[in-house]
Amino acid sequence: MRVNPIRPIPTLILAGLVATAVWAAPGPTEKSVDLKAADLLPASIVAGTNSQVLDPVENDGYLNIYRLNSKNGELKVVSTATLYERAHEFDMMAQMDKLKGSQEFTKAVGGQVDKVVTGGVNLVTDPIGTTKKAFSGLGRMFQSIGDTLGGGGSADDNLIGEASGFDKVKRSYAKEFKVDPYSRNPYLQEKLKDISRAGFLGGTVTSLGLGAVGGAAGMALNVASTTNSLGEMVTGKSPQDVAQYNSDTLHKIGVDDDMADLFLRNKNYTATERTAIVMALDSMPQTKNRQDFIKFAVLTDNADVASFRRRQADLYAAYDQKQAHIQEFRFLDPFAAALLEDGSVLLMAPVDHLLWTGEIATYVARVNQQLSAQATPRKMLWLSGSVSPLALQSLKQSGWQVQPKAADRLK
Repeated sequence: MRVNPIRPIPTLILAGLVATAVWAAPGPTEKSVDLKAADLLPASIVAGTNSQVLDPVENDGYLNIYRLNSKNGELKVVSTATLYERAHEFDMMAQMDKLKGSQEFTKAVGGQVDKVVTGGVNLVTDPIGTTKKAFSGLGRMFQSIGDTLGGGGSADDNLIGEASGFDKVKRSYAKEFKVDPYSRNPYLQEKLKDISRAGFLGGTVTSLGLGAVGGAAGMALNVASTTNSLGEMVTGKSPQDVAQYNSDTLHKIGVDDDMADLFLRNKNYTATERTAIVMALDSMPQTKNRQDFIKFAVLTDNADVASFRRRQADLYAAYDQKQAHIQEFRFLDPFAAALLEDGSVLLMAPVDHLLWTGEIATYVARVNQQLSAQATPRKMLWLSGSVSPLALQSLKQSGWQVQPKAADRLK
């Protein structure tokens, strides 16, 4: 069994904050905790048809860090939202195995099977880059910026595969199985490559009744109304067309060319994550300073922060559409916060379980001082997950209105 090495996630919050903070926050704080999967997740996710979540589940004060076991190997998964995607992917991998064993597939591939094994490997460059390395997480954003990881997890620069038609076949299978073709799941990427080689050589994709494949789509777990169009974009268009869409849309939003180029070349994002951020911002045409969100996104230095930024953009877009208009984005370093029409400040935090860590206490003290010079009617913190009693009490005492399980209000 292949096992991805698991490194502890450092505590989770702002770049440079601890080193430079002079806003020491008195009072008790909390440290990371171990949790049980059964207390956090539905039974169908804890023990899925093709995967199992192992105990204990780490929480670093912000995100849950899971170990997901399957017959393919063990995978470290950061955040509950990503876990749902990975569990779905493993379920679909079992469906892919069934498809490969079907008479229709074998007949369609015919005598090309040997070519799949001996000649198909070089049709596509490695689509997962450095995803076999362990990713440490969001915690570094609250401490210090580490070395930039260059690999990401996407195949969005694979010109040879696209020219040959192989990538189109791969994206078609991803669409039929309702998975992200740019997923960082190395086991899914290997399975997609395997089945796509056979489909490419045998000329099979959608003729095998794949539309009947069940399961909740991993990309359908987001709250933004752009979810369906995002799936169509990343599975239906070539990487080059997706990149052109992103570039054109960023220009329309008002992002200058140099900043747009830095964002689009940041390989810590997959093509799906970049496109999700662009689509979310594009869905807020009346919101000012959308380019500021991209400025923060450019600074992303690891995959976990990239996922955080993407989900944060989804949450802001959903709030703008379903709750109240977001007038503009503002800096609350290192986050982009939202300013509402009544002057209230809204900070969206896609975290699993928020603890009152020393870093959080320091950050809140710093932000409160920053906002004290402004006429701010309300300071609102919306969390996608839950919050500890101490964190809730401390935030309220600091003048913040806290909304846990915020995603449920935005669907």
